[in-house]
Amino acid sequence: MFTSCSGDYGNKIIGEELSVFFVNSEDEQLAVDLAKYLKSRKLLSGNKQDVQLIRKGEGHIVKVIAVDPKDAKNMPLNERMLLLELQKELQDSVFTNNSVELMVCNEKFEPIYDLNQ
Repeated sequence: MFTSCSGDYGNKIIGEELSVFFVNSEDEQLAVDLAKYLKSRKLLSGNKQDVQLIRKGEGHIVKVIAVDPKDAKNMPLNERMLLLELQKELQDSVFTNNSVELMVCNEKFEPIYDLNQ
């Protein structure tokens, strides 16, 4: 994995299938750990994917891009439950010292669905 700077989305960790953007340079190791976790859990689809890691108070938000943003607002309960389970696993495995929220976004990392509301 490599680190680079990328416009308005911040720095990024670049992998084969996944790029993790992070705004705060202090979060570089968390971005690396997040990328490793997603890869080790086989959560990558084979297509290039981007996620963004941002700080929120004492915690973090992991923004994931929806395949079809129009459908994200009408997410079925079973898909919402899977994402909430992933959020808990991230809390337990990667963000052990901070809280974490998972948020579904469009391709510009603009929120379209907040799992925690």
